[in-house]
Amino acid sequence: MTFLGHFKAPAVGTTVVPINIGGEGKCTVTKDGLEVEGFRTRPRGPFILLVLGALATGAYFLRIRFDLPDWFFYVVLTAGLGLFLRSMITGSKTKSLGTPIKLSIPPSSIKRFAIDPNSDNVVLVVIEDFDPKGGLYFSPHDGAQSFLDALEVATSS
Repeated sequence: MTFLGHFKAPAVGTTVVPINIGGEGKCTVTKDGLEVEGFRTRPRGPFILLVLGALATGAYFLRIRFDLPDWFFYVVLTAGLGLFLRSMITGSKTKSLGTPIKLSIPPSSIKRFAIDPNSDNVVLVVIEDFDPKGGLYFSPHDGAQSFLDALEVATSS
């Protein structure tokens, strides 16, 4: 059974590391497991940290070189921290989509699945003993319950 939907991993605050799949895609539940088609995401976090580090270092040296007041340094650090927090909070929304990805996950690698307690209509499928491993966060367009029922049938046999 094929389910069209949207892969949307949480930006922060999760106990299961999300698999880097995002955007529109589909999950096909068969007796052989779960076929996943979507797009690999490219997080922008490390680049933002590099830019913020360069800005903070530059502000520090400007303060030393030109004997700027202390408040200048703290304003720049506060602005940098604000940008960093904003990028972390909206992280999953600002990730750019990369190359298409297709995974064939056997039923033995699906450890558990349930509706994500932090999101409505998002199913968390925990994958282990497979590469990549982690959490697959999928929001089916037709609703989460039918997707959960199909996964139950596929993993019980």
